[in-house]
Amino acid sequence: MEIQGKVVAVLNPQTYTSQKNGNTYVTNQFVIETQGQYPKKVAFKVMGEDKFAQMQIAVGGFYNVSFD
Repeated sequence: MEIQGKVVAVLNPQTYTSQKNGNTYVTNQFVIETQGQYPKKVAFKVMGEDKFAQMQIAVGGFYNVSFD
């Protein structure tokens, strides 16, 4: 599935530690507002700080986001 819209917020990274193996994970979230007559806000979570940095998500930018 794919959604298009403008990024209206980039939230602070969240750090989690696995209770099972002790590994640390970082997630980043951003919010996209769709265009059209009835705009909706949709939040997305990206696992991995490096992956999020490569995406270069910025508030005010328009993006196409594919997801499952």
